[in-house]
Amino acid sequence: MSGYMRIITRKHITEFSKEHPHSREQLSAWYSIVSKSDYKSFAELRHTFPSADLVGSLTVFNIVGE
Repeated sequence: MSGYMRIITRKHITEFSKEHPHSREQLSAWYSIVSKSDYKSFAELRHTFPSADLVGSLTVFNIVGE
């Protein structure tokens, strides 16, 4: 990790939430946390999000648990 998280657009999260309303609350909570955080390592991020996984150079989050 490079010490920051890049969220491509809030718009995509909002659009996804409209199509999948069961995810809205969890995505909003996730966005609120990551947009205010400055993780220095993947291990540090996993303290907040234990189910996060590295896939190549990307971090994948299990937001709703499905």
